[in-house]
Amino acid sequence: MKTKILLALLFVHLGCYAQHSINEYFKLTRAGFQEKNAYETTAFVEKYFRVPGNTGFNASIYYVENILKKAGFVEQKQDEFEAPLTYRIEKRAMNNSAWEPVDANINIIGDVQPLISYKTNRNMIPINCGSTPADGITAKVVYIEKIIPAEIEKMDLKGKILFSENNPSRLLQIAN
Repeated sequence: MKTKILLALLFVHLGCYAQHSINEYFKLTRAGFQEKNAYETTAFVEKYFRVPGNTGFNASIYYVENILKKAGFVEQKQDEFEAPLTYRIEKRAMNNSAWEPVDANINIIGDVQPLISYKTNRNMIPINCGSTPADGITAKVVYIEKIIPAEIEKMDLKGKILFSENNPSRLLQIAN
């Protein structure tokens, strides 16, 4: 019984110590946080479509690297004990070229402005989406409210533009 009480007291003590450390780290972090820097970083990275290895991903990584250097961090070359503040950028060979969207618009015939444009909405193109011909395509738009595979499989979607507010990769898997 004494052993159980001793273990319980030990765990309570360690729990209090851990909580105290977390609060101290939070205070230190909060004191150094500058919302202007967070907004500037977000504004920079949101200009790009980012997947590992593409232009936007690399530019974003190096943007953050420069912030770390200005804050006194140094690049880790051998081990984490080279300096008090180190960072490391992982690099791996890629088997294929990185996916790099170039541009996209959806235009409604007769309207001057695009319905949606890649320049203002980076999320309009699903990752690894195939290219359309240089002249574009004209097709009927099919609205898919709910992704129900059995219902979608019955639909004639060949040559159509799919519009849905659901997960695009799931929709494309079913529609192909």
